Amino acid sequence: MARTCEADGPILAGAAILVVEDEFYLAFELKAAVERAGGIVAGPFADAASAIAHLAGARIDGAIVDVNLGNGISTLVADALIGRAVPFLFLTGYDAAALPDRFGGVDRIEKPADLGAVVRKLRVLVGPREGQAATR
Repeated sequence: MARTCEADGPILAGAAILVVEDEFYLAFELKAAVERAGGIVAGPFADAASAIAHLAGARIDGAIVDVNLGNGISTLVADALIGRAVPFLFLTGYDAAALPDRFGGVDRIEKPADLGAVVRKLRVLVGPREGQAATR
């Protein structure tokens, strides 16, 4: 089971996390893992257009993004997140060489993924929440 809490509370306490994943079961496993860690899930969204539309009016602290939403590699969501200065990670079956160079600094977790590792990486990306220690 994923470690989702620290001594000072859930590791994503109140963080709004956008989940963009078209694989139904994985999307809902990610949603459950983020919620167990105290995060608030936006989505999951199975397509770029829906995810980007949601970004327009929502507070998002971090995101998990699959780059293949059924039609090959798409970086539309990643580009929108960068434009809004929202930290994110790629959760993908593609290796780093398949992604455009501009995403070289973006964390990438390969599928199949350890959900605990995804949650811990999100914690690093979004930082400690109010009332939590800053140590990681």
